[in-house]
Amino acid sequence: MNISAIIIGKDNSETILDTLFSVQPYCKQIVYVDTGSEDNTPTLMTQNNAEVYFHKWNDDFSETRNYAIGMARHNWIISIDTDEVLIEFDLDKYYEYFNNPKIGGINVILKNYINPDDFNQYTTHRFTRIFRNNPAFKFTGRIHEQIRNSIENAGFEIIDTDITIEHFGYLDASPEKQERNHKLLETDLQENSQDIFLKYHLANTEFSMNNLQDAFKLYSEIIDSNQLTITQNDLCKLRLAQIHLSKNEFNLAERYLINAMENSDYDGFRLFILAAIKMNQQKFEEARELYKNPVLLASAMVDKSAIETAEQIFKQIL
Repeated sequence: MNISAIIIGKDNSETILDTLFSVQPYCKQIVYVDTGSEDNTPTLMTQNNAEVYFHKWNDDFSETRNYAIGMARHNWIISIDTDEVLIEFDLDKYYEYFNNPKIGGINVILKNYINPDDFNQYTTHRFTRIFRNNPAFKFTGRIHEQIRNSIENAGFEIIDTDITIEHFGYLDASPEKQERNHKLLETDLQENSQDIFLKYHLANTEFSMNNLQDAFKLYSEIIDSNQLTITQNDLCKLRLAQIHLSKNEFNLAERYLINAMENSDYDGFRLFILAAIKMNQQKFEEARELYKNPVLLASAMVDKSAIETAEQIFKQIL
């Protein structure tokens, strides 16, 4: 296959070679766009056969990614970040997709690790990271940028696959990074005040920064929106339940946890929150039954050490 990889970054010398080496076996061209590194990231990329370009950072991820697209020479493009690694890409399995003229984009599974002490904890979602090199395909959005809309607007299909990219960025949620993301999302939202997608990502950012009141307001505005996927709406419900739980508003929290969720990891986390509610209500028998639920135990979002702690409490009480 004729594939170009595009990578943008700045001061990523500690992680970028893992990213580079993960895509090199599949890509004939590696495009790296640097936005102002002060370390040796550009040198490392040059030494390892990447094409290095420089582009001024203008607080706009889409602008930089689209600049990188302009440097790609091959028929297909894979976009990957410096805190990500491609781990599952069976070219033979998906060869027919690349040769189907109706298909313009390919969704991959993003595996987002969320606990630096336990790599069994992660979330997953699908995102369009592989696409045709077509002048009509452009990223939009200053942050949490996506290319899906332009692919579909141009009349092409997007196909789901099991191609997998591991994402480690959530393990290093520095205050500086969170503030940067918050600023870019707020700027975008000022220009597109009714954009549900932007509100969703800003709500997630507010939640991660522990700005629970602001997060609650945003989640409440967008919940059950038909512009969000089922999984995104389910995450809104989980976060609203967590916020109510933090304020000991147990009945209000349970309101969002009534129905099973399509994503098994999310459904396990739903049961985990319900178990925490029962613990706080001192309904220990009900809590214990929930902690034994196979769906809860299998969920990659659940902190298994919390289950062990609960079991120690049960041994003392029950």
